Amino acid sequence: MHYIRFLKSPKSITDSRGKHVLSAVITITTDLGDSFLCSDLSLLVELEDTDGTKLVDGGRAKEYLWTGSDGFKGLPVEIPIRKQTMRASVEVKMVVRAREELRMVESFDHALGNRLNFVEDGGGVVALRGNAQGSGMVERVFRYGDGQKIQIWEEAGESIARHIWDAGLILSAYLSSVGKPLPTSRPLPQLPTLQTVLSKSDLHILELGAGCGIVGITLRQLLPNISQIILTDLPEATSILTHNISLCSPAPGHSVLDWSVPIPLPIASTQWNLILVADCTYNPDVVPDLVKTLGRLAEGNKDLMVLLAMKVRHESEAVFFTLMNEGGWAIRESIKLPLPVLGGEDEEIEIFVFGIPV
Repeated sequence: MHYIRFLKSPKSITDSRGKHVLSAVITITTDLGDSFLCSDLSLLVELEDTDGTKLVDGGRAKEYLWTGSDGFKGLPVEIPIRKQTMRASVEVKMVVRAREELRMVESFDHALGNRLNFVEDGGGVVALRGNAQGSGMVERVFRYGDGQKIQIWEEAGESIARHIWDAGLILSAYLSSVGKPLPTSRPLPQLPTLQTVLSKSDLHILELGAGCGIVGITLRQLLPNISQIILTDLPEATSILTHNISLCSPAPGHSVLDWSVPIPLPIASTQWNLILVADCTYNPDVVPDLVKTLGRLAEGNKDLMVLLAMKVRHESEAVFFTLMNEGGWAIRESIKLPLPVLGGEDEEIEIFVFGIPV
């Protein structure tokens, strides 16, 4: 999976012809920003208002060609803004997306690779939205179901902790598909134990290392039977996480939770049904504290389940499974979902459900 990102956020300027334009510089990288898209890709740049309605200020969308050599220096893009729009003080967003539908990732079905037309080298590119308000945030929008959508804002800077990562996106997409028909004939593998947990009434769900909050927010929007869901992370993620939560109705709760210190009493004293953990095992230095935290949450709660999603990035992540086994946890079920990568070697997301044997 690749993600369009701003190297320079959108800015309203007057060009050499005296016309008002929204200008930016973009790049296209993997989720951690550790490599650029090396393939050529046709892009569209458009304007939207805050409700997501397309604005045709400059006529048709402008087309640009990303080439593999654009990664380090970035690709300058711009889109005209009509004087009427400027006078009306309408807040506009620049939208940058892949031109070909087969390359777009703007829905959970797209993220899962579920399209009506299947092609080899089916990797997609996640679209990007940003405004000229200087907020330091950019927006990702994913459609699902019958017209619903998830809106997730990220920080525009280099902090990968406040960006969407692949396993969180794919887990969210998978959860949105549970028990629902897909637009292709390729069924997704099932997790019956997880489905049983999610079908319970009066659900209490906790997310660890929530980042931008995409997994917990998705589940809150999907399940009316959730009585309580709290998204947790370190203090540095509070700003972006609480911003995304504020856009939800009903909204999840939020709490700061550092795995290396005692668990706050309101969290420690709750009988949770499910713990969400996505993209949290990449750093082996924090894995012992993560597993200890899961163990504390399971004290006196033998029915607790842990839902883990990960993209294996290096062999050292295997320590998580060793420590979980030593802590009395067992894998109840697991699946692997393909993650096509445009112009590169395909990857996969692994999803596990852990429980404590009785």
